Amino acid sequence: MITKQIEADFCVVGGGISGLCAAITAARHGLRTVLIQDRPVLGGNASSEIRVWIQGATSSGRNRYAREGGVLNELYLEHMWRNPESNAHLLDALLLEMVTREPNLTLLLDAAVYECAMAADGRIASAAAFCSLNQTRYVVAAPLFADASGDGILGFLAGAEFRMGRESRDEYGEPFAPEQADNLTLGDSMYFYSKRHSHPVRFTPPAYAIDITTIGMNDYRFRRLSTMAEPYGCELWWVEYGGRLNTVYDADKIKHHLTCLVYGIWDYIKNSGKFADVDDLTLEWVSSYPGKRESRRFLGPHVLKQHEILAQEPFADGIGAAGWSIDLHPSDGIYSKEKPSQHLHPDWVYNVPFRCLYSRNVDNLLLAGRLISASHVAFGSIRVMGTGGMCGQAAGVAAAICHRDGTMPKDISADPARVRELQQSLLRDGQHIPGLRNEDPADLARAATVTASSTYALHDRTDADAEIRLADGGYIILPVADPATEWAELQFRADADTTLEYQLKLNDRIVNYHPNVDAGTHTLNLPAGRAVWHRLPLPRLAAPQNVWVILPKRSDVVLLCTRMRAAGLVVEDYSQRRLTFSRFQYCPTIRLPRQQRLYEPANVIDGYHRPHVFPHSWVSGPLTDGPQWIELALPGPAAVGTVQLTFNGDVNMHIQTALDEVDRRDVPELVKDCDVELLDAGGQCTRRIEVRDNHQIMLRLDAGGATASRVRVTVLAARDHDRAEIHEVRLYAKN
Repeated sequence: MITKQIEADFCVVGGGISGLCAAITAARHGLRTVLIQDRPVLGGNASSEIRVWIQGATSSGRNRYAREGGVLNELYLEHMWRNPESNAHLLDALLLEMVTREPNLTLLLDAAVYECAMAADGRIASAAAFCSLNQTRYVVAAPLFADASGDGILGFLAGAEFRMGRESRDEYGEPFAPEQADNLTLGDSMYFYSKRHSHPVRFTPPAYAIDITTIGMNDYRFRRLSTMAEPYGCELWWVEYGGRLNTVYDADKIKHHLTCLVYGIWDYIKNSGKFADVDDLTLEWVSSYPGKRESRRFLGPHVLKQHEILAQEPFADGIGAAGWSIDLHPSDGIYSKEKPSQHLHPDWVYNVPFRCLYSRNVDNLLLAGRLISASHVAFGSIRVMGTGGMCGQAAGVAAAICHRDGTMPKDISADPARVRELQQSLLRDGQHIPGLRNEDPADLARAATVTASSTYALHDRTDADAEIRLADGGYIILPVADPATEWAELQFRADADTTLEYQLKLNDRIVNYHPNVDAGTHTLNLPAGRAVWHRLPLPRLAAPQNVWVILPKRSDVVLLCTRMRAAGLVVEDYSQRRLTFSRFQYCPTIRLPRQQRLYEPANVIDGYHRPHVFPHSWVSGPLTDGPQWIELALPGPAAVGTVQLTFNGDVNMHIQTALDEVDRRDVPELVKDCDVELLDAGGQCTRRIEVRDNHQIMLRLDAGGATASRVRVTVLAARDHDRAEIHEVRLYAKN
């Protein structure tokens, strides 16, 4: 055996989504970073070994414009562009590419951390990992470490305080917690894929397969199984076991038992005679590694709790938006007589405080992923990989600040100026932090005067070329920028003379996208057979906000729509909320008495890079009229080093990473082709940057220090949209 000593600025243990985001972020901020992963592939539960889809704030279908930003958004869009079929091995390849293309990042695969050395001051001095593939021992020394390993091996070896199991209801005042504390956790799951052949395939189960008809599996699970024509992958999340064992030390027993269950389930599908059209099905893949939900949860200066999630606690040190429901499973898993999951939903996304992202007793240990500081109940929400990756990005930025200043994570929390810097740096990298806007003093664009070739104003949209039948009911989100707007007119068509009762609703908090304040119930008289405009009185508003029109289930009524989408104006039937590829395909035809000026050029410097109540985007006139431009005039000439553009990438859309295919490779609204020109005081171009065939939301373009008094962005084409849409333009001087 040989030993290799590695000196680094930052060491991340765990190559799942959270560790990957932490390591990539730190490396991009200039830190010499080492990422240690104990498996042969990256991605953790998202990898081809386990194949869990990456879920996050948009996954529940309740949260609007909430998809994770930054590194995760880059991953989502690149995955959709290259791999719309959701091939698990191609996701592995993409994750490996994202890591290996970072020059400051060293990757150690197949290396399991087994030891750490502590300094006299109680900090981690180094971590040792063994790679069985090359029989090499790596010793990584660094001033800062992050544990994103899931089970928290580094934190455990370092003596960081942790909890395992469920707190009592009284400890944190959490009604969703059990009355008495215990050591129970959520269990693990194991998936399989099926494949259809052109001939019958016989299946003889291995001797260890469990006869699932004898295990007392409740009716819900049998019913779920029997309604699936070809059950496979993440749809089998409820095949869960191990919550009554120790999910760390009994992991081998849990894995074996899940393997026995999987083959027993397949035996039941193939040989019970209760499934049609399965003769030519065979097992294509069975996971060799369980997907783990819960083990150790480490303690930071703050423990996130149930009421803070449901109340959307603002947190002065918030570092990103989470939005998965509080999703808890019975510890008996597949053997439980209870429902396989129980959910509590916040009204919209909530903030995660930075104080949950580092150990309270090991100064130089940052935390990411499912082992951050949270109660068992709150853990039910933060445990998903999208939220873990968001926290990982924050840990990476925090490491960069600590490295630059020679400080520790607790010193960031103690200094409001450093907290603001952490938040502003995350916003610059594309992270979504609820309620916060760009206040970066280095952004030259904030002082600019913005003009544009044209600007779209929401008023009348009368050309109906699509329709939604209200068989499942539906809703419309109408952004009302002018509170004096008294009414809106919509088009309906009924099969027979009838009446339609609808509700108007508002948000209790203007920033939320959840209708929970009643604003009146009204009735429309609909004649048979023809499309008719109907006037809907709008509630009196004290300030600009969204008005929701809630439409009932009526299979005999159609809402007329247009395929020409307008940012912020949303129509959706309730059945669409359950689609994997969730996006708004249409807008309602509409007439308004006043223009709603939502899409002004100055929106690109108003501090928001995604919808926040309103779209916060410049939207041009039609691209069919020719290229559309937006121009930022600076107070004086400046040497511009970087032009940063954020386009409308429909962050409402949930992008699936496993199991299901998506129906397109890109986001229709994204700017595809544009030119960026840096102009001097006389209007001469000092630098021109061409962007072609873009499919990403955020671009950082090297302007090379060219002197500019004005910066013009000319949009030539969108991917599949008739207008140019830009959320944000930032300009930074050359370093």
